[in-house]
Order: sequence, then structure tokens, then C-alpha cells
Amino acid sequence: MATYTKVMLVDDLDGSAAEEQIEFAVDGCSYQIDLSAVNVARFREALAPFISAARRSTGRHRSTPTSARPVADRKRNQAIRKWAQRQGGLFTQARGPAEMMARPAC
Repeated sequence: MATYTKVMLVDDLDGSAAEEQIEFAVDGCSYQIDLSAVNVARFREALAPFISAARRSTGRHRSTPTSARPVADRKRNQAIRKWAQRQGGLFTQARGPAEMMARPAC
């Protein structure tokens, strides 16, 4: 027996048939929205002045090399590692429990 599956995009704004899925990012958060041709044009028109004045980023990664992290970050990470060792375990990637991460940097 054959199965036929039809996927329809629905405009997330008005519920009409969508023709395009747009991906965008704001404040470090990525989003996707399905839009009809009319709403795609509205979306792009609304962003046009901001896009023309903006710089393109090189990707989703930080542009600052990891070796250029501020000294305070390195000291905080070292403190977290020492704390983890005293607790009997070593957390990978300098990530500890929320209580340690919530403490202000020294």
C-alpha cells in the first residue's frame, strides 16, 4: 500500500497558505516563520532599512577568539574548576551547578 503525505506551510501571521519559511536572528536568538508571499514582502520591507545599515556577521560563532576572553572570565572559570575538584568531580567545559554559576565574578 502506498502512502501519500502532503506538507502544507501555513502563514504564522494570518493562517493563509505560506510560500516561504524565513529564518532570522535577533539578540542571539534564531527564529523561523512561515509566511505568504504578501507577508514575506512586508517582512523584508520592514527590515530593509536595518539590513542596509547593518554589517554582516561571519556566522553564529563569536567573532572574538576564545584566547581573547577577559581575564575575569578566565579567573571565574579557574575558580569553578577548583570548586568542582573540591566537590570530588571535574565538570567539563568549566560548567558547574547553577549555584556556582550564579555567583558574581571575583
